[in-house]
Amino acid sequence: MKFLLALRNLTKTPLVLIAIVTMIAYSVFITQKLYQEQVIEPWKKNILLHVDVTAHMLEKEVSDYFTKIKIDLKNIAQQRNILQAMESGNKAETEEAQKNLLEKWPLMNGALLLRSLGEYTAHSENFVASDLLRQSSAGEYPAPAAIKLGSTWTIYISTPILMDKTRKIVGSLLVSYPANVLTKSIKKNRGDAGFIEIHQTTRRFSPKAIFSTGKRSTDLKKTVPITTLAGWELSYTAASSAMDDIPKPMTYFLASLAGITLLNIVLIGLLVRYSLRLTESIEKLFRASSISSTDLPPEQLNKLVAEKLSSIKKVVTTNTPVDSNTSTSSNQYPAEVFRNYDIRGKAQTQITTAFAEALGKTLGSKPGALEATPLAVAADGRVTSPKLQAALVKGILSTGRDVIDLGCIPTPVFNFGLHHISRVNSGVIVNASHNPPED
Repeated sequence: MKFLLALRNLTKTPLVLIAIVTMIAYSVFITQKLYQEQVIEPWKKNILLHVDVTAHMLEKEVSDYFTKIKIDLKNIAQQRNILQAMESGNKAETEEAQKNLLEKWPLMNGALLLRSLGEYTAHSENFVASDLLRQSSAGEYPAPAAIKLGSTWTIYISTPILMDKTRKIVGSLLVSYPANVLTKSIKKNRGDAGFIEIHQTTRRFSPKAIFSTGKRSTDLKKTVPITTLAGWELSYTAASSAMDDIPKPMTYFLASLAGITLLNIVLIGLLVRYSLRLTESIEKLFRASSISSTDLPPEQLNKLVAEKLSSIKKVVTTNTPVDSNTSTSSNQYPAEVFRNYDIRGKAQTQITTAFAEALGKTLGSKPGALEATPLAVAADGRVTSPKLQAALVKGILSTGRDVIDLGCIPTPVFNFGLHHISRVNSGVIVNASHNPPED
């Protein structure tokens, strides 16, 4: 009930209502801004940090995987059967050693034992493998390199074959792997479903994607170079599920939201309280004892005004001034000033301060039940109205009658107050609303 009363009072105080609505709208704006700054932006930073950490973790996995392959190949190149085959130059021994390698290392799709570069280039135009063999024939351990053969990418790795004691180079081991061999190594330690892509950049060629796995579902991407593989890069794009797994930091925002909400409750409470007090003051001023506080229909208001003014005229025409020193006979005042519903004449000639004071004395001495109630007095904004009002009040007070001064107000407001102030049953307003400009 109090809530409904508060809402009703707010409709009567539009400035307070506007202030509350403006404050709520501004609070919503501030809340959205704080949510962006304290939740969304830190959350995005955490996601990017997750992407960066994951990309470097994957890069390390790939780098470690190839480092292990290179170590394994270096050990293979020192096996006795390999060295014997290379030293003897026996073709059957060489082919048997190659067959044993493929059986022992099933992930390889090719393995060649070559005594010289010419053995390979004589029957192949694979420039990537040829370049690796050229480097390993010189005693180097070149980084792996990939080439697209048909529709698939193949990774080649070459290592020199050295005699145990003399460290003499007797040949090279060239092995090849399908690019998708990386899938097992990467997925073994990866729990999310992001998108991974490995690029290779070679001289005079733009970067080429030699391997990819997963699904691209966001634009949160991080690219890092693979440290042990020159010209290779790994790109990781986070999955949409990763965004769901990373919680939004809500602590500071919820604390700010609680503060804003509490401040709004306090301010709105103060404004509603002010609105209630203001409305109560207005209602006390304009409350009627027998009529509701709603405005009267025009026809009832006109009837009320007519009755009040009629009663005022009767007092003027039937009573004589109470002070013999200032009394004057009715013929001192022009008869035409007394009309049906008002007393009207020219200011300073027909309606003077003496006339106003005499009228006040007459109204103040009105006998009957109304004698105990005060008279309401008001005036409009004309330059002559204040003096006439003062003289009128002086005359009424001289009779012992109380006066309620409503100040400078227009006639409709005076009529409203006359009807709604419970202590008042009649009153007088000084105005010139019906007179021509020269009066």
